[in-house]
Amino acid sequence: METSDNGPEESIRNTKEPVATSDEVFSETDSPDWDELLDSYEQYVDQYISYVKKAVMGDMDALAEYPSFMQKAQELGEKMEKAKGDMYASQLAKYQKITMKMAEAAQHMQE
Repeated sequence: METSDNGPEESIRNTKEPVATSDEVFSETDSPDWDELLDSYEQYVDQYISYVKKAVMGDMDALAEYPSFMQKAQELGEKMEKAKGDMYASQLAKYQKITMKMAEAAQHMQE
């Protein structure tokens, strides 16, 4: 998902200015779509990390959960693609924090 053409270091500011994702700038009324999606994304990442930990520890019941996680991931991805408006800097920062949490968990699982 692209959120800025300028790179994250220029985009992350603790302001309510929209972060450009296109040539259009949307009003703050579009912001709740992203807030709700980011909350869902964070919840999914937390659940997925827990699931992976169980699977790595050999929990065979965790394997039964895999299709459910893949379906949730697909649904969440579709919702993010359809989200209206640009992310604000605070939302982009939250998205990057959640994504980093997932990447760090994946890295620890490989160690």
